[in-house]
Amino acid sequence: MFSSIPGREVSHSFDNLSAAVQTISPASSGAPAFSPEIEWLKVGHGIGYFCLGFAVLYALNHARGSPLTALVICSLYAVTDEIHQALTPGRSASGRDILLDSLASLAGILVLLGITTWRARRKSGYRF
Repeated sequence: MFSSIPGREVSHSFDNLSAAVQTISPASSGAPAFSPEIEWLKVGHGIGYFCLGFAVLYALNHARGSPLTALVICSLYAVTDEIHQALTPGRSASGRDILLDSLASLAGILVLLGITTWRARRKSGYRF
């Protein structure tokens, strides 16, 4: 959904959100509510792809080889997302974004693997 929004509209949305937060914030000092040094779209992509990696691996039901399969699925989705952005006016595709999205997916996959390993060891009575 968001990748189809033209670049100017995305920037304008963040300006509006920052202004709204400053309006309702009791400690409004006039400073921007969202730091321009932080690329908030990258943060959003990171969170989304983390959740995607977690969800895809969970959906694959932890089958043999499924962490790699989940990573491939998430990476291919990142590629198609960048292609879509390249075709959207005011947006551009980036190999760096594909890498960051894939790494965020990998983090979600590793967290789920850690949780399932911890639960299996706890269930079997294993002590560290």
